[in-house]
Amino acid sequence: MFFSVYTLTMIQFDSNSWIIDGKRKFIISAAVHYFRLPRAEWAAVIRKARLGGCNAIETYIAWNYHETAEKQWDFSGDKDLAAFFAICHDEGMYVIVRPGPYICAEWDFGGLPYYLNNTDGIEYRCSNAAYEQAVRRYFERIMPIIRRYQLGSGGSIIMVQIENEYHAFGKKDLAHIRFLEELTRGFGITVPLVSCYGAGRNTVEMRNFWSGAERAAAVLRERQSGQPLGIMEFWIGWFEHWGGEPQKHKPAEAVLSHCFEALKSGFVFFNYYMYFGGSNFGSWGGRTIGAHKIFMTQSYDYDAPLDEFGFETEKYRLLAVLHTFITWLEDDLTAGSLSIQEQAEHELSVTKAEYPSCRVYYYAHTGKERRQVSLTLDNEEYDFSIQPEFCTPVITEKKITEWLRLCLCTEITSGFYADSAEIFMRKNTQGILVFELSEEAKAETQNGTPLFVEQKKTPEGRYRLSVQCVYEKEDALVLRCKRFSYTIRLRSLEKPRSTRYFDDLRHTEIQTKNWQCRPEVFDFTRAKTFDNPQSFSAMDRFSGYLAYQTEIIRKESGKTLLFLTSLEDPALLFVNGSFYSAIKELGCVCVEIELRQGKNKLVFVVQNMGRYNYTAGIGEPKGLSGAVYADAKTLPLLDGWKIDNAGASFSLDAMPKVDGDIPFVFEFENPRYDVAFLCGEGASSCALNGKASKVLFEERTAWNRLFHVFSIADASAALTSGTNELYLDVLQKGTIQKLSLFLAAESDRLRNWNVRPIAEVQDFLSAKNLPMYTDTGKIFPSFYKTRVRLSPAKTPVLAAYLKLGSLQKGNIYFNGFDIGRFWNIGPQTKYKIPVSLLQETNELVIFDEYGANPNGVSLCIVTDNC
Repeated sequence: MFFSVYTLTMIQFDSNSWIIDGKRKFIISAAVHYFRLPRAEWAAVIRKARLGGCNAIETYIAWNYHETAEKQWDFSGDKDLAAFFAICHDEGMYVIVRPGPYICAEWDFGGLPYYLNNTDGIEYRCSNAAYEQAVRRYFERIMPIIRRYQLGSGGSIIMVQIENEYHAFGKKDLAHIRFLEELTRGFGITVPLVSCYGAGRNTVEMRNFWSGAERAAAVLRERQSGQPLGIMEFWIGWFEHWGGEPQKHKPAEAVLSHCFEALKSGFVFFNYYMYFGGSNFGSWGGRTIGAHKIFMTQSYDYDAPLDEFGFETEKYRLLAVLHTFITWLEDDLTAGSLSIQEQAEHELSVTKAEYPSCRVYYYAHTGKERRQVSLTLDNEEYDFSIQPEFCTPVITEKKITEWLRLCLCTEITSGFYADSAEIFMRKNTQGILVFELSEEAKAETQNGTPLFVEQKKTPEGRYRLSVQCVYEKEDALVLRCKRFSYTIRLRSLEKPRSTRYFDDLRHTEIQTKNWQCRPEVFDFTRAKTFDNPQSFSAMDRFSGYLAYQTEIIRKESGKTLLFLTSLEDPALLFVNGSFYSAIKELGCVCVEIELRQGKNKLVFVVQNMGRYNYTAGIGEPKGLSGAVYADAKTLPLLDGWKIDNAGASFSLDAMPKVDGDIPFVFEFENPRYDVAFLCGEGASSCALNGKASKVLFEERTAWNRLFHVFSIADASAALTSGTNELYLDVLQKGTIQKLSLFLAAESDRLRNWNVRPIAEVQDFLSAKNLPMYTDTGKIFPSFYKTRVRLSPAKTPVLAAYLKLGSLQKGNIYFNGFDIGRFWNIGPQTKYKIPVSLLQETNELVIFDEYGANPNGVSLCIVTDNC
């Protein structure tokens, strides 16, 4: 049964808003993941969120962060979840908890422990006995902590989320959602249960988005009744991935505009994802869809209002203005409104929202240039300009005091209070303020901003004062009457000169030197031997590095094409002790190598770069696994297709349109092979000789189901000698950019694989008499170590980070703390060192896969430059 009001708790809700302790609340939540910053930084970040106007903290709980190996639980130190909740409570912040068990979050395996991959018959995020049994064990650990910190029970937790983006998973298993709801309630959780993008019957559903607030509101209203509108993930920034572009595409003013769009649409719950992003320390960064090689950077800055180092940004400043505005109008925004679209034309829509104590006109202008508009109030027409690509709220008919009424404000305001107000303007723009006063008034500015003032007496005996001003500099507009005065501070919407952010501080670079070095030793005497390579999970390894060794004996020298049926991370290949190539392609991979006559040793070095955190195919085998074949063949499948195997051939990246269910056909000859794999976009939609292939992996979600997604399929069972026909069901899903067929013979499979972990930092640190680094010019995985001494600082150290010079790819350790992965393909160039780690003498250890020169590494110290 669905309850719209929870009488057993201090938090209730209806269709207008959330109600806490009997008072309607607009929830302004800051997403801060406790697992992405050290405990020493929790309080400062939470406090800054509060000072920035937020009243709640949202966090996921990452299951695998607390259970790093089966039945090995840790809730101490940086993992002390109860301490995090306690700090939030002490800072006067509500808490929204999202315990998963699946959390996405660009976090390894979406928060699930890696060891689950070794459980026979397990299926994730559904009514699978093995999975739900594991979830029960997890809930037994975390739910008592959540229960203890609920609102009214000694804490401030006001909501608990069930699962996460479940409809995006593409599978609808309501029985599993009911299991999670009942399990949660069974542990004594009495606060409301919520969900995002997919709900059970007993949850308040919210949406995740950046744009399209009006459509999201309509969807929620269709799907539910008696529930307030909420944005569980307001994507005001975005994550970065290795080799991608810097994510700085959502500037502060655009964020502000989208927030006003959400207010216009009736949303009364904002959770900024992220408000503080933090870092993917260790090996916690995940992998996501869009391209099968999207691995998260070590930084999770997210272009958030508080940057990775905890410093305020321009988003923080403007959102603080918004939050004061929301607080000012909280009683109106949470009481429900009647919104009427008054105007809709090219590039402009005007929505009038009737609130209990005022009226707000939202001008949503999508054009590229400023636009002149007019508004008629009390038979007076006012002309003013609105900003391009911005949603401007224009406030009208708001009572301030018994003697002062705000009739019109065309500029962004943080609120008009009993004694003063603030408005925020862009330089050289004109704003209009209209007041109704109980007595005649004069308007003047303290710093000389020119004004155009018009005042007249109303039939009711009051005075209507219209003030127009062009913003040039910060000033104060003062309304002076005989008995009282009122001050409106004129502020800059753009960044003031006095405001200083992270890049404005002093950055002192300390060059490292005296590096000790040890090349990694490929010693397989302690390795385990298998018929095929094994994944990280199969080797009972969460992350790090694995090395795989095998041999090929050739009667004569020459080239061969290796076919790797499953490579899920970038790899380095060494042939006969020397570096041969870097393998960057993933999935099914072919590598051509040169072999000598006789015995050849092959070694693959693979770093686990993160498991999928977002796709229906989570739980992929990490590293190198499955069979590897020599003397293979690959066929690119973009060109040479025909419609129903007739007529002219065409390419899949420029598909012709067809009517009806007519297949595309590709014909090829098979001289001797008995193994066939398909890999690429649309592989799961292919059939070989009329038989469906066995889909091994598919990057599918509910959001990309209308496209040909990356997938891997085994078509060996349908392969015949001679002529073969491959059928592609196009389903009108658009073009395909990459698709290949891989052929091999079972008799050419490479066996007797030695597999072992390498790059173990503790082994390196225990080594004695390490030599100093000298540049040999060879590519070979190597460890480096040095000490960095810091002089006593005259001013406090505010932040620290590493710049890595010419190093290429590997892992960083600072004073024993695992900073995480690095990769010179960018976009990340700075690697945060928590200030709490700094000592007078600091030990820096780096593992570089390529053995690149470490002498360009520097430690940068950030201090105040005043």
